[in-house]
Amino acid sequence: MPYLIILILGSIFILLAFILTENNAKYILSGYNTMKPEEREKFDIKAYVRFFKRFHVVLGVSFVLLGWFSKPILPEGWHGWFIAIYPCLAYVYLAVKGQAFMKK
Repeated sequence: MPYLIILILGSIFILLAFILTENNAKYILSGYNTMKPEEREKFDIKAYVRFFKRFHVVLGVSFVLLGWFSKPILPEGWHGWFIAIYPCLAYVYLAVKGQAFMKK
């Protein structure tokens, strides 16, 4: 069962990479959609969308590979912790690195 969950979540992460575009970012990208137009001009959305896409493809692929090949390494029952913690840590990284796209 954990393998199916890992495969589904990994696929969702990869799918997210292809949903976001520069044109729809102002509607679906949290934080960006609440910015005033003046603030949006200071944000490098083109570079951020490239970063967002790369991040989600790497997250999805690494999530599936680490989840599938960690079975012999992780003790029984630890897949649930992996499924919960790995994406959370990755999204903390995304939030921190995303601050760099605000133009000074």
